[in-house]
Amino acid sequence: MAQNYCIIKTINHTNRCSSAYYNGYIVFRQQEYMLKGTPNEIMNQKFMLELNSALAMENAGAQRLQARVEEASLPEAKQKLQHHLEESKEHQHRLKDLISGMRGNPTQLKIGLPLISYPQEIKEMMESSMTKQEWELKRT
Repeated sequence: MAQNYCIIKTINHTNRCSSAYYNGYIVFRQQEYMLKGTPNEIMNQKFMLELNSALAMENAGAQRLQARVEEASLPEAKQKLQHHLEESKEHQHRLKDLISGMRGNPTQLKIGLPLISYPQEIKEMMESSMTKQEWELKRT
């Protein structure tokens, strides 16, 4: 049976994971991977990469949420962040089970999460009207 090949070239030079498409290649870490097998096997391998990308997002999100839970001083905010963290951990568990069930290796990598950046004018209006509690929530 003929083997098909699919090159996955990577350009990311950090420990963070990326699975963006770049010039026809799937970007994932810092090496070049060659997927081989039948078209179905290649599709399964690509699906596994997408699942690992989703897991990398959950890994990063859970890490950020854990830090926010530890920083939060308002009980209600802390409780909601803790609940969100528990949901993220459940998502991680499900993705790991799915990847393992497909004979894959769940990633420990974390994708780079963006920081929110408001337009300066809106940011100034928001900050000038914030209460002490709102500043506390913003900090977390």
